[in-house]
Amino acid sequence: MSNNFAGLEVNVTIGGIDYQATLDDDIRIRAHDLDAEFLEQARKFSWWAMVAELAKDQVGRQKYELDQLYARLDCKSRADAAANKVKKTEKMVENECITAPEYQQAYQEYLEAKKHYGMLQAGREAFVQRKEMLISLGANYRAEGSTDPVLLQEK
Repeated sequence: MSNNFAGLEVNVTIGGIDYQATLDDDIRIRAHDLDAEFLEQARKFSWWAMVAELAKDQVGRQKYELDQLYARLDCKSRADAAANKVKKTEKMVENECITAPEYQQAYQEYLEAKKHYGMLQAGREAFVQRKEMLISLGANYRAEGSTDPVLLQEK
């Protein structure tokens, strides 16, 4: 796994709405224009935080649907067993539920939602780090007696 995030695109659909961003472009700090970077930090952070929260909500909804499906499959399995006078153990009922094709599909969708949330949460966390870096850069420039990073690079 490479540490190069160049071109890392995040594309996620939540509630029928597509969200797209390129983490590398958003996270990059352009030291020659710190004023603009400070001004953009809150907007960029809020976008990533908002989309991460939407993804978190989606994970919760997927989990709820998965639990509901499991309950319906469990009930059907027990009803079928009772109707056919077949004795099933708890494990047999559980295995029947989790191997059902519709449960497998719902579980894959749940895992995909969790993956998207994790990626967006990591992007959100990157902006917390970015904020700390901006603060440090600003403090360094002030300590050098200049607020112009271009002049500092020439020294």
